[in-house]
Amino acid sequence: NISNIQNAGSTKTYLEATLNNVAGPNSSPEYTSIPTPFYCMLEDQQFGLGAVDTASDSLVFELVPALDGNPNTLPESPGVAYISPYTAEVPIVTSAGGFTFSGLNGQLTFSPSISQSALVVYKVYEYRNGVLVGTSQREMTFIISPDCEGTPPTLKVVNVVGGAITGKNVVNICVGTPS
Repeated sequence: NISNIQNAGSTKTYLEATLNNVAGPNSSPEYTSIPTPFYCMLEDQQFGLGAVDTASDSLVFELVPALDGNPNTLPESPGVAYISPYTAEVPIVTSAGGFTFSGLNGQLTFSPSISQSALVVYKVYEYRNGVLVGTSQREMTFIISPDCEGTPPTLKVVNVVGGAITGKNVVNICVGTPS
């Protein structure tokens, strides 16, 4: 049912992880979000990957193409081919200007304009003292439905100390500010 890549029914994909253990032992971050989120068409939406690193490594996020698991192209697999107007960096069809992504926290903000089942792949880079110690990927299917009942909740916070409300469901916290 994937609607944003070519040959979705016959394409096998895989994920890749890397490890640089010169700096010491490491493990991939834990992902706290569900792997198949459901959203309503024509509604403003938010998604956070929820990556948590137990070693307190710094995390950087990127949207990347799913890797094509065709055995004829391994081990240097190209990414899967996305159907225009989809790309790995904008994998969901939205209203004009209706898609933003933050590489700092992995937050997606989008307004889906059509019903779709979109393949979305995150790549998370882990840095320790400025050195890349590992990468991992998370592949998900975002299901956008035209038939939703009710509206999604929005942030109802009025006073924020040590930060600012910057979107319907986004609070930016200032570094070094006491809570």
